[in-house]
Amino acid sequence: MLEFLSSDSVSMDASWLPNHEAELADVATHQLEVLDGAHYLQWTQAPAMAKTITAFIAAHVTD
Repeated sequence: MLEFLSSDSVSMDASWLPNHEAELADVATHQLEVLDGAHYLQWTQAPAMAKTITAFIAAHVTD
């Protein structure tokens, strides 16, 4: 599982990042990325998200 969080959400709520990390604790293959910006990262961080998604798939998906 690949999860993206916004830096604004992380900085506004001290429990945001630890809660999301705890949700992933039992997921064997996971990655959590915090990107600069507000909630709608797909509008402001699309290139960074695409690069991270491509790398995650390449590392974890086999034919």
